[in-house]
Amino acid sequence: MTITMRPLPAQPSQAKEFSDWHEGLIEHLAGRSGHHVEREPNISGKTPDLRVTPNQGPTFIIECMARLQDPYHAMELTEHGWHHCGGNIRELHQNVYSRLEHKATKYRHIADDMPYVIALYDASCMNSLDTAVDLVLSPYAPTIVRDAAGKVAGKHYNTLWPQPEIPAALFELYPHLSGMVYSRYPREHYYLPNPYATKRLSTNLFPFARIPELNNRYRQHELSPRPATVVDDYDPPPEAWLPQMELLANSLNADAIMVA
Repeated sequence: MTITMRPLPAQPSQAKEFSDWHEGLIEHLAGRSGHHVEREPNISGKTPDLRVTPNQGPTFIIECMARLQDPYHAMELTEHGWHHCGGNIRELHQNVYSRLEHKATKYRHIADDMPYVIALYDASCMNSLDTAVDLVLSPYAPTIVRDAAGKVAGKHYNTLWPQPEIPAALFELYPHLSGMVYSRYPREHYYLPNPYATKRLSTNLFPFARIPELNNRYRQHELSPRPATVVDDYDPPPEAWLPQMELLANSLNADAIMVA
Protein backbone atom coordinates (compact mmCIF):
# COMPACT_ATOMS: atom_id res chain seq x y z
CA MET A 1 0.00 0.00 0.00
CA THR A 2 1.32 3.40 -0.97
CA ILE A 3 0.79 6.24 1.48
CA THR A 4 0.72 9.75 0.06
CA MET A 5 1.97 12.36 2.50
CA ARG A 6 0.02 15.62 2.26
CA PRO A 7 2.04 18.76 3.01
CA LEU A 8 1.09 20.44 6.25
CA PRO A 9 -0.23 24.01 6.34
CA ALA A 10 2.38 26.69 6.83
CA GLN A 11 3.60 26.79 10.41
CA PRO A 12 4.15 30.09 12.23
CA SER A 13 7.91 29.53 12.07
CA GLN A 14 7.75 29.18 8.27
CA ALA A 15 5.67 32.34 7.93
CA LYS A 16 8.15 34.22 10.13
CA GLU A 17 11.06 32.88 8.07
CA PHE A 18 9.42 34.17 4.91
CA SER A 19 8.64 37.56 6.48
CA ASP A 20 12.21 37.89 7.75
CA TRP A 21 13.49 37.03 4.27
CA HIS A 22 11.26 39.70 2.70
CA GLU A 23 12.44 42.35 5.16
CA GLY A 24 16.05 41.44 4.36
CA LEU A 25 15.26 41.65 0.64
CA ILE A 26 13.86 45.19 0.89
CA GLU A 27 16.76 46.27 3.10
CA HIS A 28 19.21 44.88 0.53
CA LEU A 29 17.47 46.51 -2.44
CA ALA A 30 17.30 49.89 -0.69
CA GLY A 31 21.01 49.60 0.13
CA ARG A 32 21.83 48.63 -3.48
CA SER A 33 19.97 51.80 -4.50
CA GLY A 34 22.53 53.90 -2.63
CA HIS A 35 20.47 54.57 0.49
CA HIS A 36 21.49 54.24 4.14
CA VAL A 37 19.17 51.72 5.81
CA GLU A 38 18.50 51.09 9.51
CA ARG A 39 16.69 47.99 10.77
CA GLU A 40 13.94 48.57 13.34
CA PRO A 41 14.92 52.09 14.40
CA ASN A 42 13.36 53.43 17.59
CA ILE A 43 11.18 56.38 16.58
CA SER A 44 9.08 57.81 19.39
CA GLY A 45 8.88 54.40 21.03
CA LYS A 46 7.85 52.61 17.81
CA THR A 47 10.05 50.32 15.71
CA PRO A 48 9.08 50.24 12.02
CA ASP A 49 10.94 47.68 9.95
CA LEU A 50 13.23 50.05 8.05
CA ARG A 51 14.30 53.69 8.10
CA VAL A 52 15.76 54.72 4.75
CA THR A 53 17.93 57.80 4.29
CA PRO A 54 18.78 58.63 0.65
CA ASN A 55 21.75 60.75 -0.42
CA GLN A 56 19.20 63.13 -1.89
CA GLY A 57 15.63 63.25 -0.72
CA PRO A 58 13.73 62.90 2.55
CA THR A 59 14.22 60.11 5.07
CA PHE A 60 11.29 57.69 5.00
CA ILE A 61 10.18 54.50 6.70
CA ILE A 62 9.20 51.16 5.14
CA GLU A 63 6.98 48.61 6.83
CA CYS A 64 7.13 45.12 5.27
CA MET A 65 4.41 42.49 5.05
CA ALA A 66 4.08 39.18 3.22
CA ARG A 67 0.84 37.81 1.81
CA LEU A 68 1.30 34.05 1.67
CA GLN A 69 -0.69 31.50 -0.24
CA ASP A 70 -3.61 29.83 1.51
CA PRO A 71 -2.14 26.56 2.88
CA TYR A 72 -4.95 24.41 1.47
CA HIS A 73 -4.54 26.01 -1.94
CA ALA A 74 -0.85 25.24 -1.61
CA MET A 75 -1.66 21.58 -0.90
CA GLU A 76 -3.75 21.33 -4.05
CA LEU A 77 -1.03 23.01 -6.07
CA THR A 78 1.65 20.68 -4.70
CA GLU A 79 -0.42 17.54 -5.25
CA HIS A 80 -1.86 18.30 -8.70
CA GLY A 81 0.50 20.90 -10.17
CA TRP A 82 -2.32 23.42 -10.59
CA HIS A 83 -4.82 25.33 -8.52
CA HIS A 84 -7.80 27.51 -9.41
CA CYS A 85 -9.52 29.58 -6.79
CA GLY A 86 -12.54 31.79 -7.36
CA GLY A 87 -10.30 34.75 -8.11
CA ASN A 88 -11.99 37.17 -5.73
CA ILE A 89 -9.37 39.05 -3.72
CA ARG A 90 -11.74 39.51 -0.82
CA GLU A 91 -12.64 35.83 -0.61
CA LEU A 92 -9.11 34.62 -1.21
CA HIS A 93 -7.37 36.47 1.64
CA GLN A 94 -10.02 38.43 3.43
CA ASN A 95 -7.51 39.80 5.91
CA VAL A 96 -5.20 41.42 3.37
CA TYR A 97 -7.14 44.68 3.43
CA SER A 98 -7.39 44.71 7.21
CA ARG A 99 -3.67 43.90 7.45
CA LEU A 100 -2.82 46.75 5.10
CA GLU A 101 -5.10 49.04 7.06
CA HIS A 102 -3.41 47.93 10.28
CA LYS A 103 0.00 48.71 8.76
CA ALA A 104 -1.30 52.03 7.47
CA THR A 105 -2.54 53.13 10.89
CA LYS A 106 0.13 51.54 13.11
CA TYR A 107 2.75 54.22 12.37
CA ARG A 108 0.47 57.06 11.48
CA HIS A 109 2.01 59.43 14.04
CA ILE A 110 5.45 58.79 12.49
CA ALA A 111 3.97 59.40 9.03
CA ASP A 112 3.03 62.89 10.20
CA ASP A 113 6.76 63.70 10.17
CA MET A 114 8.16 61.62 7.31
CA PRO A 115 6.96 59.68 4.24
CA TYR A 116 5.72 56.15 4.85
CA VAL A 117 5.84 53.21 2.41
CA ILE A 118 4.42 49.69 2.74
CA ALA A 119 6.32 46.87 1.02
CA LEU A 120 4.07 43.89 0.21
CA TYR A 121 5.43 40.57 -1.04
CA ASP A 122 2.54 38.70 -2.63
CA ALA A 123 2.89 34.92 -2.79
CA SER A 124 -0.85 34.33 -3.04
CA CYS A 125 -2.93 32.95 -5.90
CA MET A 126 -3.73 36.47 -7.16
CA ASN A 127 -0.24 37.94 -7.31
CA SER A 128 -0.50 39.96 -10.51
CA LEU A 129 0.27 43.60 -11.16
CA ASP A 130 -3.42 44.22 -11.86
CA THR A 131 -4.19 42.91 -8.38
CA ALA A 132 -1.67 45.32 -6.84
CA VAL A 133 -3.07 48.32 -8.68
CA ASP A 134 -6.66 47.36 -7.87
CA LEU A 135 -5.64 46.80 -4.26
CA VAL A 136 -4.57 50.40 -3.66
CA LEU A 137 -6.38 52.46 -6.29
CA SER A 138 -9.79 50.83 -6.59
CA PRO A 139 -12.66 50.16 -4.18
CA TYR A 140 -13.53 47.13 -6.32
CA ALA A 141 -12.05 43.62 -6.31
CA PRO A 142 -11.59 41.73 -9.58
CA THR A 143 -13.40 38.41 -9.77
CA ILE A 144 -12.38 35.88 -12.41
CA VAL A 145 -15.17 34.66 -14.69
CA ARG A 146 -14.97 31.08 -15.97
CA ASP A 147 -16.93 29.41 -18.75
CA ALA A 148 -18.79 26.09 -18.50
CA ALA A 149 -15.55 24.18 -19.08
CA GLY A 150 -13.82 26.01 -16.22
CA LYS A 151 -11.53 28.10 -18.41
CA VAL A 152 -10.94 31.77 -17.66
CA ALA A 153 -13.25 33.91 -19.80
CA GLY A 154 -12.60 37.34 -18.29
CA LYS A 155 -13.25 39.19 -15.05
CA HIS A 156 -15.66 41.64 -13.46
CA TYR A 157 -15.41 43.84 -10.37
CA ASN A 158 -17.25 43.63 -7.04
CA THR A 159 -17.49 46.41 -4.48
CA LEU A 160 -15.10 45.79 -1.58
CA TRP A 161 -16.65 48.06 0.99
CA PRO A 162 -20.04 47.39 2.59
CA GLN A 163 -22.87 49.66 1.57
CA PRO A 164 -24.06 52.30 2.25
CA GLU A 165 -20.46 53.44 2.75
CA ILE A 166 -19.06 55.52 -0.08
CA PRO A 167 -16.49 53.39 -1.92
CA ALA A 168 -12.93 54.63 -1.60
CA ALA A 169 -9.56 53.14 -2.48
CA LEU A 170 -6.89 52.27 0.10
CA PHE A 171 -4.61 55.11 -1.05
CA GLU A 172 -7.50 57.56 -0.96
CA LEU A 173 -8.49 56.45 2.54
CA TYR A 174 -4.93 56.78 3.88
CA PRO A 175 -3.20 59.80 2.28
CA HIS A 176 -0.34 59.57 4.81
CA LEU A 177 0.84 56.52 2.82
CA SER A 178 3.36 57.69 0.24
CA GLY A 179 3.20 54.51 -1.80
CA MET A 180 3.58 50.75 -1.94
CA VAL A 181 6.38 48.49 -3.15
CA TYR A 182 4.69 45.41 -4.59
CA SER A 183 6.85 42.30 -5.11
CA ARG A 184 6.22 38.83 -6.47
CA TYR A 185 8.13 35.78 -7.63
CA PRO A 186 10.50 35.71 -9.44
CA ARG A 187 12.35 38.99 -8.65
CA GLU A 188 9.60 41.36 -9.78
CA HIS A 189 9.20 44.62 -7.91
CA TYR A 190 6.91 47.57 -8.66
CA TYR A 191 6.55 50.94 -6.99
CA LEU A 192 3.05 52.40 -6.89
CA PRO A 193 3.04 56.01 -5.68
CA ASN A 194 -0.02 57.29 -3.87
CA PRO A 195 -1.59 60.07 -5.99
CA TYR A 196 -3.43 61.31 -2.86
CA ALA A 197 -0.32 61.35 -0.63
CA THR A 198 0.33 64.29 1.64
CA LYS A 199 4.07 63.44 1.51
CA ARG A 200 5.10 62.24 -1.93
CA LEU A 201 8.31 60.42 -2.79
CA SER A 202 10.10 60.52 -6.12
CA THR A 203 9.91 57.23 -7.98
CA ASN A 204 13.66 57.66 -8.57
CA LEU A 205 14.20 56.57 -4.95
CA PHE A 206 13.11 53.05 -5.95
CA PRO A 207 15.38 52.12 -8.88
CA PHE A 208 15.01 48.41 -8.06
CA ALA A 209 11.30 48.64 -8.85
CA ARG A 210 9.52 49.02 -12.16
CA ILE A 211 7.09 51.89 -12.56
CA PRO A 212 4.09 50.38 -14.34
CA GLU A 213 1.88 51.84 -17.01
CA LEU A 214 -1.62 52.02 -15.61
CA ASN A 215 -4.52 50.52 -17.54
CA ASN A 216 -7.55 52.46 -18.74
CA ARG A 217 -9.32 52.19 -15.39
CA TYR A 218 -6.72 54.48 -13.80
CA ARG A 219 -5.74 56.93 -16.53
CA GLN A 220 -6.42 59.83 -14.18
CA HIS A 221 -3.34 58.68 -12.20
CA GLU A 222 -0.97 58.68 -15.16
CA LEU A 223 2.59 57.53 -14.36
CA SER A 224 5.85 57.71 -16.27
CA PRO A 225 6.58 54.00 -16.71
CA ARG A 226 10.15 52.76 -16.61
CA PRO A 227 12.02 49.48 -16.07
CA ALA A 228 14.01 48.69 -12.95
CA THR A 229 17.61 49.89 -13.11
CA VAL A 230 18.98 48.09 -10.02
CA VAL A 231 19.24 44.30 -10.26
CA ASP A 232 17.76 42.09 -7.55
CA ASP A 233 20.65 39.78 -6.62
CA TYR A 234 19.38 38.87 -3.15
CA ASP A 235 19.03 35.26 -2.01
CA PRO A 236 15.93 33.47 -3.38
CA PRO A 237 12.92 32.85 -1.08
CA PRO A 238 13.24 30.26 1.71
CA GLU A 239 13.69 26.81 0.20
CA ALA A 240 10.45 25.41 1.61
CA TRP A 241 8.40 27.97 -0.35
CA LEU A 242 10.29 27.82 -3.65
CA PRO A 243 8.58 24.76 -5.27
CA GLN A 244 5.09 26.07 -4.48
CA MET A 245 5.91 29.52 -5.85
CA GLU A 246 7.29 28.05 -9.07
CA LEU A 247 4.16 25.93 -9.56
CA LEU A 248 1.95 28.93 -8.78
CA ALA A 249 3.84 31.15 -11.23
CA ASN A 250 3.38 28.57 -14.00
CA SER A 251 -0.33 28.22 -13.18
CA LEU A 252 -0.86 32.00 -13.23
CA ASN A 253 0.98 32.34 -16.54
CA ALA A 254 -1.39 29.81 -18.09
CA ASP A 255 -4.40 31.74 -16.74
CA ALA A 256 -3.01 35.01 -18.06
CA ILE A 257 -2.72 33.53 -21.55
CA MET A 258 -6.36 32.39 -21.41
CA VAL A 259 -7.57 35.83 -20.27
CA ALA A 260 -5.61 37.57 -23.04
